[in-house]
Amino acid sequence: MCRGADKLAHLLGLTLGPVAGNVVSAKDGGSERYETLTDAATIARRIIALPEQTEDVGAMIIRQLVWRVRQKVGDGSATAAVLARAILSEARRVIAAGANPMMVQKGIDLGVAAAVKALEEMAEPLEGQERFAALATGACGDPDLGRIVGEIFDTIGPEGVVNVRDYVGNYLDREYIEGSRFRGSFTSRFFLTDVTHRLVQMVRPYIFISDWNLSQVEQVQPLLELIVRDQTEKRPLLVVSASQDGGALSTLLANHQRQVLQCCGVTLKGVGDPMRAALDDLALITGGRFLYKGAGMSPSEVTLGDLGQAERVEVDEDYVTIFQGAGDRKAVRQRVIGLRAALAQAKSAEEAGEIRERLGRLSGGIAVLKVGAVTDKERARRREQAEHAVRAVAGAWRCGVVPGGGAAYLDCIPAVEAVEAEGDVAIGVSVVAKALEAPMRQIAANAGLEPSLIVARAKARGRGYGLDACREEIVEMRQAGIMDSVSVLQVALESAASGASMVLTTEAIVHHRKPELSVEP
Repeated sequence: MCRGADKLAHLLGLTLGPVAGNVVSAKDGGSERYETLTDAATIARRIIALPEQTEDVGAMIIRQLVWRVRQKVGDGSATAAVLARAILSEARRVIAAGANPMMVQKGIDLGVAAAVKALEEMAEPLEGQERFAALATGACGDPDLGRIVGEIFDTIGPEGVVNVRDYVGNYLDREYIEGSRFRGSFTSRFFLTDVTHRLVQMVRPYIFISDWNLSQVEQVQPLLELIVRDQTEKRPLLVVSASQDGGALSTLLANHQRQVLQCCGVTLKGVGDPMRAALDDLALITGGRFLYKGAGMSPSEVTLGDLGQAERVEVDEDYVTIFQGAGDRKAVRQRVIGLRAALAQAKSAEEAGEIRERLGRLSGGIAVLKVGAVTDKERARRREQAEHAVRAVAGAWRCGVVPGGGAAYLDCIPAVEAVEAEGDVAIGVSVVAKALEAPMRQIAANAGLEPSLIVARAKARGRGYGLDACREEIVEMRQAGIMDSVSVLQVALESAASGASMVLTTEAIVHHRKPELSVEP
């Protein structure tokens, strides 16, 4: 098990740091037989199994922990693998010398808790465009991309939404959207008002919002009659629902094409709770009412007061953008406060991402980061880098930053060594203190430098000092703009210790004759 864990952790460790190497994954066949990878979590997902069964168990524990780190905080996968390998290596040595594995594990838990608390105490707020850009550059290794990501976050604020999209050009660009943007699209191209740009534009529309499945003429006819009968001017109608087809869609199209009433049918992307949350946010922004299935209303009972309004709406193949919705600004602010509280309690990166997207919609901060390149492979690589940088800055803004490059872990060692423990428990604490050097050692090794010398020089300079691998110098990390998100470092350390302890305390493995194969970590 230890051999298997060590093999996979060693492979993932090669990607740590700004001058880390790439990993080439060979595919089974096809025109593109090789794939170049730079992200530890993606590399781990490509490895389904090791040939030897017992080694495979250890490798899969590492695979699972690095993927869970990615899901929870979006970064830190390589750091977690390096820490797990270091804890496992040091703990194996002391256990082989006679230490009790369970007591060593208890000491590891105490040491990790002390380090996590020390990281929290040294965290500083992430402020200013230069710091945003520095953190993004450190995460992606591309100064141009880091500069643009820094500018975006400085412009849209902490709850802003950044959409990373492929771009036809061979350069980077950004676009800022005024208003609220929802992921969705029109239900028929015959609603288009600008065929060249495949766009629907509506001025001062009424907006019907529900999660109904509209398929019958009777479901939309009362709504159309209400708009035509009660308005003194021809204001358009935007119908947002879970689905539109059959007679309902045909009726909307007929009224639109005959110019009786400009209409557009829209469905928002997503299913279940995320879609309902988006519809509820849309109703709040536009001052309308979210007519959900359980409300017990029929289409004939809908009034103009139930409909939302906005100064302008644009719908394309990917997004619905609302400009100057008629919603109550006080109510919007109250929901933003509630979502910020929920964001602080988010248990995974996916949940946090959904909440940030809602905050971005409600606060009106939207940016599109357009990633271009000469070839498709280069564009895919740069898009992955961009997404990595955006996640790193968003997480750091929420929880604060500490010196990067493993320097923060070095600064935690005194706090770990101060933990009061005896016997084998104290040995477990010392395992964590030794393992905290591992990230800086790995960064130095990847840069072709002597790890022990680098760590000794950084310790001699004092707190906050570490290796600038690009310049091969020991520097004050904050002044050099090299920082890490405190939440990423905490989760990486906790996950690494958990995975290593699982390997160390396993006494038996049961192999199934015909195991189920899964590609998911």
